Amino acid sequence: MLNRDILRGIVDMHVHAGPSTARRSFDSYEMLEQADAAGYKGFVIKDHYIPSIMTSILLDQHCSKGCRVLGGVVLNNSVGGLNLKMVETCYNMGARIIWLPTNSAKWDISTRVGKFAGAGNTSIPEKPICYVNEDGTLTEDIMELLTWLQSHNDMVLCTGHVDIRDTIAMAKVARGMGIEKILVNHPYNTVKATYEQSKELADLGCYIEITGVCFKGVGGSEKFDVEILKPYFDNIPHQQLVIDSDMGAMTKAGPLYAVDGLFKFLCLLNEHLGITEDDIDLMAKEVPSKLLGI
Repeated sequence: MLNRDILRGIVDMHVHAGPSTARRSFDSYEMLEQADAAGYKGFVIKDHYIPSIMTSILLDQHCSKGCRVLGGVVLNNSVGGLNLKMVETCYNMGARIIWLPTNSAKWDISTRVGKFAGAGNTSIPEKPICYVNEDGTLTEDIMELLTWLQSHNDMVLCTGHVDIRDTIAMAKVARGMGIEKILVNHPYNTVKATYEQSKELADLGCYIEITGVCFKGVGGSEKFDVEILKPYFDNIPHQQLVIDSDMGAMTKAGPLYAVDGLFKFLCLLNEHLGITEDDIDLMAKEVPSKLLGI
């Protein structure tokens, strides 16, 4: 059993903290209080509908006792989709992370059962966003974004809820353009990538995200046994893996706090897959710190 001190220095790159359109287990200030108490180095606030950079700046500058609070923007319909002006605006405010479409992605819409979990009371239908043309080429708007990223290589590009085949097509182009910081979001969960597809992206030089919320024994959506991660840890270099939480949703059992949930997940990885404290230091602290530049 890991000691809770393992949380000191954690950088959680995927936290869904309120206020948001949907009810959350905790708000951003509560997350900061708990992260500070645990000794976190930092965390990233992610919201599917509005930029989180404003909230993160205020908390980081006026409320933190040492834990960095970072934000960015998800490029969904609510911010104009693949809106380069929005990306640049957030960047100029200090954002160093963006996400390609999540709930507005064509893949997410076409595979969703029921209403999007983070939608709250929103009722206007999503217009499906896809950045790959029928002939396999990339659309003009994603190419404009990638071109901009060439000269802003301190920005992390997260892949969102896009069809994994489109993600691979985009990543091949982006890596060929010299874009280094590409993080593939929860491949085994929402985008339903095979391990082989994840490995292909890792071989291209992308980073692969390992989120804890969907595993049995953590208290979140309880979809998977942690053993499905064994080929990831066995075959992908650990310096290309990022462990984080993706927590914040209100569960059927009540609130699931990201700090406590991530600790449970780390204990599962240690107990069932032999992930050591040194491994955790690399994948949950050093790699995300490098990506975010903190």
